[in-house]
Amino acid sequence: MQEQTTELPQTNTPHAKRHSGIILGSALVVGLLVVGSVYAIQHMRLQKPEKNVSQLHSQVSTLTSNLAALRAKANVSTDGWKTYCDPVDLYCFKYPSDWKIDQSSEKASFGATISSATVTSPKDTVEVKYGNYDVRDAGLVSSHIVSVDNLSNTSLAAKVVGEYFITSVGYQPFFVAADANDTSSLAPGKLMLWTNNERIAGQDQLIASSTDKSLTTPSQASAWFNSVDAKTALAIMKSLSKN
Repeated sequence: MQEQTTELPQTNTPHAKRHSGIILGSALVVGLLVVGSVYAIQHMRLQKPEKNVSQLHSQVSTLTSNLAALRAKANVSTDGWKTYCDPVDLYCFKYPSDWKIDQSSEKASFGATISSATVTSPKDTVEVKYGNYDVRDAGLVSSHIVSVDNLSNTSLAAKVVGEYFITSVGYQPFFVAADANDTSSLAPGKLMLWTNNERIAGQDQLIASSTDKSLTTPSQASAWFNSVDAKTALAIMKSLSKN
């Protein structure tokens, strides 16, 4: 007689349920880790070009600043520059060929001929003014003397003074051609009382100034004298001569 075996139906015990729950949870964790890793890698790949571009911009900015500093330190050559000459008092100065000039010469009511010229840089950041007329606005101001330079033509008894003083809108840096006798007491680096209307001689005046109105501190005004604009302005001033 054959024995009959009866298979009992399997039941889900609490132990089996916990085991399957652990497996499912582990699978979810692994899946999240994989997805997170893929996202992190893709995010890093996307950010790397942006970081490289930012670094390149920073390097270009640094190189541009260094190049400007090197240019400013170099001597500015006046080769190929144009020349303006006052037809009356015969003072002359050179200026870059790409700068703009506005000049005039006319008879005044009292019979004298008044000559003037205004030269501006291509970006209007520097303005050079010459005039042989008497402007009666002279007075003493507290001026920071930055430099006192000889003219290239030493036969003319004048010097170029670099200075700045405070105005209603900020600090104004400029160069002015002055009678050599009036500059003997000037000391670069000092704050001094000096005339705000210095002349080459008689009524003739030559002045080159920055048009930047954003210079609100003494350090910003001082820094302008190391710029390419200032070096070019100084070369213009030092080219002053008389025929």
